[in-house]
Amino acid sequence: MKNFKPVTIMKNHVSIGYENDPMISMMERGLITKVGKGLFVISGVLVEIINKIDNLIRDLADTYHANYLLVPSNLSWDNAILSDYLASFENQAIGLKSLLHSSKDEYDGLASPTVCYHCFSALKNQIIEKNSIYTASSKCTRKEVGELNSLARLSNFTMREIIFLGSHQYCSSVRMKILESTYEIFSEILDIEFKICTATDPFFSSDSVLKGQAQLASESKYEIQALVPFNNTYVSVASFNYHGKIFFDRFNISSDSSELHFSGCAGWGLERLLYIILCQKGLDFSDSYYKSLLE
Repeated sequence: MKNFKPVTIMKNHVSIGYENDPMISMMERGLITKVGKGLFVISGVLVEIINKIDNLIRDLADTYHANYLLVPSNLSWDNAILSDYLASFENQAIGLKSLLHSSKDEYDGLASPTVCYHCFSALKNQIIEKNSIYTASSKCTRKEVGELNSLARLSNFTMREIIFLGSHQYCSSVRMKILESTYEIFSEILDIEFKICTATDPFFSSDSVLKGQAQLASESKYEIQALVPFNNTYVSVASFNYHGKIFFDRFNISSDSSELHFSGCAGWGLERLLYIILCQKGLDFSDSYYKSLLE
Protein backbone atom coordinates (compact mmCIF):
# COMPACT_ATOMS: atom_id res chain seq x y z
CA MET A 1 0.00 0.00 0.00
CA LYS A 2 1.35 3.41 -0.97
CA ASN A 3 2.35 5.63 1.94
CA PHE A 4 1.12 9.16 1.24
CA LYS A 5 2.97 12.15 2.69
CA PRO A 6 1.86 15.80 2.91
CA VAL A 7 2.79 17.68 -0.25
CA THR A 8 3.51 21.40 -0.62
CA ILE A 9 1.42 22.75 -3.49
CA MET A 10 2.51 26.37 -3.55
CA LYS A 11 4.60 28.89 -1.59
CA ASN A 12 4.47 32.63 -1.11
CA HIS A 13 7.74 34.34 -0.15
CA VAL A 14 8.04 37.84 1.31
CA SER A 15 10.79 39.94 2.82
CA ILE A 16 10.94 39.26 6.57
CA GLY A 17 12.04 42.31 8.54
CA TYR A 18 11.45 41.00 12.07
CA GLU A 19 12.77 37.81 13.62
CA ASN A 20 11.95 38.07 17.34
CA ASP A 21 9.26 36.44 19.46
CA PRO A 22 6.59 39.18 19.79
CA MET A 23 4.83 37.72 22.84
CA ILE A 24 7.05 39.17 25.58
CA SER A 25 6.91 42.69 24.16
CA MET A 26 3.15 42.53 23.57
CA MET A 27 2.58 41.33 27.12
CA GLU A 28 4.87 44.03 28.53
CA ARG A 29 2.85 46.65 26.63
CA GLY A 30 -0.40 45.24 27.99
CA LEU A 31 -1.74 44.43 24.52
CA ILE A 32 -1.80 40.70 25.31
CA THR A 33 -2.57 39.39 28.81
CA LYS A 34 -2.35 35.73 29.76
CA VAL A 35 -5.31 34.79 31.94
CA GLY A 36 -4.86 30.99 31.97
CA LYS A 37 -3.21 28.12 30.15
CA GLY A 38 -3.74 28.84 26.47
CA LEU A 39 -6.03 31.74 27.37
CA PHE A 40 -5.24 35.34 26.47
CA VAL A 41 -7.02 38.69 26.48
CA ILE A 42 -6.12 40.77 23.41
CA SER A 43 -6.61 44.53 23.34
CA GLY A 44 -5.90 47.81 21.57
CA VAL A 45 -4.58 47.85 18.02
CA LEU A 46 -4.36 44.04 18.01
CA VAL A 47 -8.15 43.87 18.15
CA GLU A 48 -8.29 46.21 15.15
CA ILE A 49 -5.98 43.85 13.24
CA ILE A 50 -8.11 40.81 14.08
CA ASN A 51 -11.26 42.68 13.04
CA LYS A 52 -9.58 43.62 9.75
CA ILE A 53 -8.70 39.98 9.07
CA ASP A 54 -12.24 38.89 9.86
CA ASN A 55 -13.67 41.61 7.62
CA LEU A 56 -11.51 40.43 4.73
CA ILE A 57 -12.93 36.93 5.09
CA ARG A 58 -16.46 38.29 5.48
CA ASP A 59 -15.97 40.20 2.22
CA LEU A 60 -14.92 36.91 0.63
CA ALA A 61 -18.05 35.20 1.97
CA ASP A 62 -20.16 38.07 0.64
CA THR A 63 -18.97 37.38 -2.91
CA TYR A 64 -20.85 34.07 -2.61
CA HIS A 65 -23.88 35.74 -0.95
CA ALA A 66 -23.27 33.57 2.10
CA ASN A 67 -25.97 33.35 4.75
CA TYR A 68 -24.71 34.63 8.11
CA LEU A 69 -25.18 32.48 11.19
CA LEU A 70 -24.70 33.22 14.89
CA VAL A 71 -23.71 29.95 16.51
CA PRO A 72 -23.12 28.85 20.13
CA SER A 73 -19.74 28.01 21.62
CA ASN A 74 -21.16 24.91 23.33
CA LEU A 75 -21.87 21.63 21.55
CA SER A 76 -24.92 19.72 22.74
CA TRP A 77 -24.62 15.99 23.37
CA ASP A 78 -26.99 15.37 20.45
CA ASN A 79 -24.69 17.35 18.16
CA ALA A 80 -21.58 15.65 19.56
CA ILE A 81 -23.12 12.24 18.91
CA LEU A 82 -24.42 13.04 15.43
CA SER A 83 -21.15 14.64 14.32
CA ASP A 84 -19.28 11.60 15.71
CA TYR A 85 -16.64 13.99 17.01
CA LEU A 86 -15.52 11.81 19.92
CA ALA A 87 -14.81 8.83 17.66
CA SER A 88 -11.81 10.60 16.14
CA PHE A 89 -11.00 13.53 18.43
CA GLU A 90 -11.71 12.42 21.99
CA ASN A 91 -8.24 13.63 22.98
CA GLN A 92 -9.28 17.22 22.15
CA ALA A 93 -12.73 17.17 23.74
CA ILE A 94 -13.55 19.22 26.84
CA GLY A 95 -16.79 18.26 28.59
CA LEU A 96 -19.30 20.65 30.12
CA LYS A 97 -20.74 19.64 33.45
CA SER A 98 -22.78 21.39 36.10
CA LEU A 99 -21.11 21.46 39.52
CA LEU A 100 -24.45 20.35 40.96
CA HIS A 101 -24.11 16.96 39.28
CA SER A 102 -22.83 14.21 41.52
CA SER A 103 -21.94 11.78 38.73
CA LYS A 104 -18.85 12.34 36.61
CA ASP A 105 -20.72 10.81 33.68
CA GLU A 106 -23.43 13.46 33.55
CA TYR A 107 -22.13 16.01 31.07
CA ASP A 108 -24.27 18.69 29.50
CA GLY A 109 -22.27 18.62 26.28
CA LEU A 110 -18.87 19.70 25.01
CA ALA A 111 -17.09 22.97 24.55
CA SER A 112 -17.48 23.38 20.80
CA PRO A 113 -14.29 22.43 18.90
CA THR A 114 -15.35 23.92 15.59
CA VAL A 115 -17.99 26.06 13.88
CA CYS A 116 -19.43 23.93 11.08
CA TYR A 117 -21.06 21.31 13.35
CA HIS A 118 -23.62 23.93 14.38
CA CYS A 119 -24.52 24.64 10.75
CA PHE A 120 -25.14 20.95 10.06
CA SER A 121 -27.05 20.59 13.32
CA ALA A 122 -29.32 23.48 12.33
CA LEU A 123 -30.03 21.69 9.03
CA LYS A 124 -30.74 18.33 10.72
CA ASN A 125 -33.65 16.44 9.12
CA GLN A 126 -34.13 19.22 6.54
CA ILE A 127 -34.31 19.00 2.76
CA ILE A 128 -31.71 20.92 0.74
CA GLU A 129 -33.19 22.29 -2.47
CA LYS A 130 -30.16 24.07 -3.94
CA ASN A 131 -26.46 24.72 -3.51
CA SER A 132 -26.08 26.68 -0.27
CA ILE A 133 -23.35 28.56 1.57
CA TYR A 134 -23.07 29.89 5.13
CA THR A 135 -20.57 31.75 7.27
CA ALA A 136 -20.14 32.13 11.02
CA SER A 137 -17.47 32.84 13.59
CA SER A 138 -17.28 31.55 17.13
CA LYS A 139 -14.98 30.77 20.00
CA CYS A 140 -13.75 27.18 19.77
CA THR A 141 -12.20 25.09 22.54
CA ARG A 142 -9.87 22.11 22.31
CA LYS A 143 -7.66 20.34 24.82
CA GLU A 144 -4.08 21.13 23.85
CA VAL A 145 -0.79 19.94 25.31
CA GLY A 146 2.29 21.96 26.17
CA GLU A 147 2.80 25.28 27.91
CA LEU A 148 0.54 27.23 25.50
CA ASN A 149 2.40 30.49 26.08
CA SER A 150 1.74 32.11 22.71
CA LEU A 151 -1.05 32.75 20.22
CA ALA A 152 0.37 29.95 18.04
CA ARG A 153 -1.57 27.35 20.02
CA LEU A 154 -4.53 28.17 22.25
CA SER A 155 -7.04 26.16 24.21
CA ASN A 156 -9.71 28.73 23.30
CA PHE A 157 -9.58 30.58 19.98
CA THR A 158 -11.69 32.40 17.39
CA MET A 159 -12.48 30.76 14.07
CA ARG A 160 -14.31 32.14 11.06
CA GLU A 161 -15.71 29.47 8.75
CA ILE A 162 -17.46 29.31 5.41
CA ILE A 163 -19.58 26.17 5.01
CA PHE A 164 -20.94 25.04 1.65
CA LEU A 165 -23.44 22.33 0.74
CA GLY A 166 -24.77 21.01 -2.57
CA SER A 167 -23.45 19.08 -5.52
CA HIS A 168 -20.00 17.53 -5.68
CA GLN A 169 -19.06 19.90 -8.49
CA TYR A 170 -20.27 22.96 -6.55
CA CYS A 171 -18.51 22.04 -3.30
CA SER A 172 -15.27 21.12 -5.04
CA SER A 173 -15.30 24.31 -7.11
CA VAL A 174 -16.16 26.63 -4.22
CA ARG A 175 -13.50 25.10 -2.00
CA MET A 176 -10.77 25.74 -4.57
CA LYS A 177 -12.04 29.24 -5.38
CA ILE A 178 -12.02 30.15 -1.67
CA LEU A 179 -8.50 28.75 -1.37
CA GLU A 180 -7.38 30.83 -4.36
CA SER A 181 -9.01 33.97 -2.93
CA THR A 182 -7.37 33.34 0.44
CA TYR A 183 -4.01 33.05 -1.32
CA GLU A 184 -4.60 36.49 -2.83
CA ILE A 185 -5.63 37.99 0.54
CA PHE A 186 -2.64 36.53 2.36
CA SER A 187 -0.11 37.43 -0.35
CA GLU A 188 -1.40 40.81 -1.54
CA ILE A 189 -3.05 42.34 1.53
CA LEU A 190 -1.56 40.63 4.58
CA ASP A 191 1.78 40.19 2.73
CA ILE A 192 2.83 37.16 4.78
CA GLU A 193 5.05 34.18 3.97
CA PHE A 194 3.21 30.85 3.79
CA LYS A 195 2.82 27.58 1.95
CA ILE A 196 -0.23 25.59 0.82
CA CYS A 197 -0.04 21.87 1.67
CA THR A 198 -2.11 18.73 1.63
CA ALA A 199 -2.81 17.81 5.25
CA THR A 200 -4.62 15.55 7.68
CA ASP A 201 -6.73 16.14 10.76
CA PRO A 202 -5.16 15.11 14.11
CA PHE A 203 -7.18 11.90 14.39
CA PHE A 204 -7.12 10.02 17.69
CA SER A 205 -8.59 6.58 17.07
CA SER A 206 -7.59 3.03 16.19
CA ASP A 207 -7.97 3.81 12.47
CA SER A 208 -6.29 7.23 12.59
CA VAL A 209 -3.52 6.20 10.18
CA LEU A 210 -6.02 4.96 7.60
CA LYS A 211 -8.12 8.13 7.94
CA GLY A 212 -5.05 10.30 7.50
CA GLN A 213 -3.89 8.33 4.48
CA ALA A 214 -7.35 8.64 2.92
CA GLN A 215 -7.28 12.42 3.37
CA LEU A 216 -3.84 12.73 1.81
CA ALA A 217 -4.69 10.41 -1.08
CA SER A 218 -7.90 12.26 -1.94
CA GLU A 219 -6.51 15.73 -1.11
CA SER A 220 -9.68 16.36 0.87
CA LYS A 221 -7.84 18.73 3.20
CA TYR A 222 -5.57 21.63 2.30
CA GLU A 223 -3.88 23.86 4.84
CA ILE A 224 -2.20 27.22 4.62
CA GLN A 225 0.80 27.07 6.93
CA ALA A 226 2.52 30.37 7.72
CA LEU A 227 6.13 30.94 8.69
CA VAL A 228 7.17 31.85 12.24
CA PRO A 229 10.57 33.42 11.49
CA PHE A 230 12.17 33.48 14.95
CA ASN A 231 12.11 29.68 15.29
CA ASN A 232 11.74 28.76 11.59
CA THR A 233 8.55 26.75 12.08
CA TYR A 234 5.20 26.76 10.30
CA VAL A 235 1.77 27.16 11.88
CA SER A 236 -1.52 26.23 10.23
CA VAL A 237 -3.66 29.37 9.89
CA ALA A 238 -6.40 28.16 7.53
CA SER A 239 -7.84 24.88 6.22
CA PHE A 240 -10.01 23.97 3.25
CA ASN A 241 -11.95 20.73 3.60
CA TYR A 242 -14.13 18.52 1.45
CA HIS A 243 -16.45 16.26 3.48
CA GLY A 244 -18.15 14.21 0.80
CA LYS A 245 -21.54 12.90 1.98
CA ILE A 246 -20.56 12.26 5.58
CA PHE A 247 -22.43 15.11 7.28
CA PHE A 248 -25.53 14.69 5.14
CA ASP A 249 -25.65 11.12 6.40
CA ARG A 250 -24.86 11.90 10.03
CA PHE A 251 -27.40 14.72 10.36
CA ASN A 252 -30.04 13.16 8.10
CA ILE A 253 -29.92 16.07 5.66
CA SER A 254 -31.61 15.12 2.42
CA SER A 255 -32.44 16.47 -1.02
CA ASP A 256 -34.90 15.80 -3.78
CA SER A 257 -31.90 15.68 -6.09
CA SER A 258 -29.35 12.88 -5.85
CA GLU A 259 -26.64 15.43 -6.69
CA LEU A 260 -27.12 17.65 -3.62
CA HIS A 261 -25.58 15.50 -0.89
CA PHE A 262 -22.08 16.93 -0.44
CA SER A 263 -20.44 19.51 1.78
CA GLY A 264 -17.20 21.20 2.69
CA CYS A 265 -15.87 24.06 4.75
CA ALA A 266 -13.03 26.52 5.04
CA GLY A 267 -11.79 27.87 8.36
CA TRP A 268 -9.41 30.65 9.44
CA GLY A 269 -7.83 30.94 12.90
CA LEU A 270 -7.93 34.66 13.71
CA GLU A 271 -5.52 34.74 16.66
CA ARG A 272 -2.99 32.65 14.75
CA LEU A 273 -3.15 35.03 11.79
CA LEU A 274 -2.59 37.96 14.16
CA TYR A 275 0.39 36.12 15.63
CA ILE A 276 1.91 35.48 12.20
CA ILE A 277 1.58 39.15 11.25
CA LEU A 278 3.31 40.20 14.48
CA CYS A 279 6.06 37.61 13.96
CA GLN A 280 6.74 38.62 10.37
CA LYS A 281 6.02 42.37 10.39
CA GLY A 282 7.16 43.45 13.83
CA LEU A 283 5.62 45.67 16.48
CA ASP A 284 5.87 49.21 15.09
CA PHE A 285 2.19 49.90 14.52
CA SER A 286 2.93 53.36 13.15
CA ASP A 287 4.82 52.03 10.11
CA SER A 288 3.45 51.96 6.58
CA TYR A 289 2.48 48.28 6.66
CA TYR A 290 0.08 48.61 9.57
CA LYS A 291 -1.24 51.99 8.37
CA SER A 292 -2.08 50.44 5.00
CA LEU A 293 -3.59 47.32 6.59
CA LEU A 294 -5.86 49.25 8.93
CA GLU A 295 -6.92 52.10 6.66
